[in-house]
Amino acid sequence: MQSSDGLLAQPALVINQKMKLFELRNEFAILDGNGERIGSVTQVNQSLLTKLLRIFSDADVMLPVTLEVSDAAGAPVLNIRKPWFRITAQVSRPDGQPIGEVSKRIRVGKARFAMRDAAGIEVGSVIA
Repeated sequence: MQSSDGLLAQPALVINQKMKLFELRNEFAILDGNGERIGSVTQVNQSLLTKLLRIFSDADVMLPVTLEVSDAAGAPVLNIRKPWFRITAQVSRPDGQPIGEVSKRIRVGKARFAMRDAAGIEVGSVIA
């Protein structure tokens, strides 16, 4: 098991979404380069409206989302919050200190996201 510092110090992370017949909330496993589980991402503070929209439509993408990133021991490491009708999510420490953002790039093909630090400097990317 790795500490939260170990999770954040990884050069690359593999995110694996749990397959479900009905997905009422987002849940992902975080793996290191060797395929070892080193953390998880779980949607938290989800309203009944969001759960209903997830079952009956795709309109939930417009709603606010809060994700909690935890290390292998289950300790919170990061919070990710996407406000209403936005394609940019704010990333903060569990104490609320902002550390950056993830924003979707508009393009054809695979979804791509830019990761920026608190100063707005691009520090990485995600290809979904």
